[in-house]
Amino acid sequence: MVPTKERTTAMERFFGNSETTRERLNDIIRSMDDAMIVTDMTQKIVLMNPAAENLLGVPLNNAPERSIASVIKNTELNEKIKTALEDKTSGYHFIFKLPDDDSEYPKVMRVSTWRIKDRKGKETGIAINFVDISSERDMDLMRRELVSWIAHQVRTPLTSIRGFSEILVTRDDLKKEEKKEYLSHIYEQSIHLSKFIHKILDTPCDECSGKGDIG
Repeated sequence: MVPTKERTTAMERFFGNSETTRERLNDIIRSMDDAMIVTDMTQKIVLMNPAAENLLGVPLNNAPERSIASVIKNTELNEKIKTALEDKTSGYHFIFKLPDDDSEYPKVMRVSTWRIKDRKGKETGIAINFVDISSERDMDLMRRELVSWIAHQVRTPLTSIRGFSEILVTRDDLKKEEKKEYLSHIYEQSIHLSKFIHKILDTPCDECSGKGDIG
């Protein structure tokens, strides 16, 4: 895509008149999968790649020369980016959930900014990078749900084993039949727990062939 006049003017002011430098930088940013925006020190947009266009819903040709605040319509995101741009250190980042995503698990973005300097160390602009970390969030949710499910499956037989064991330990007036019944419950729950553990580990369970009864 050939840069528009406005976009070219902004790039010339920002990077100088080196055609090769401008085009190479433009190609690099445009080829990135992550959304990227570059502003000058007045927070006016100089470059924005197609990924940022899709994310923000703003055509590339309409972005250069506009302030980033006028391009990003979401108030919360605007405030976060404003804070990030005003921060004097590079590597500032924050997490942001896209509010317009109506899916059950909306996109979560990690937004990072860093300051661009020329060869003399003078700050010439600010780069803003948007990285979709939704898959990381989804994996974390799956992990927590799995841990919760396993804990529930283990807690139930353990509660039964503990309860019947406590009766056997604390009561001296139990009849032989009662002791046998409680021990049978403990045995059954231990087999159930053993089966579950071997199922999770996908290993054979040699002791799982018990009948659940103590003779």
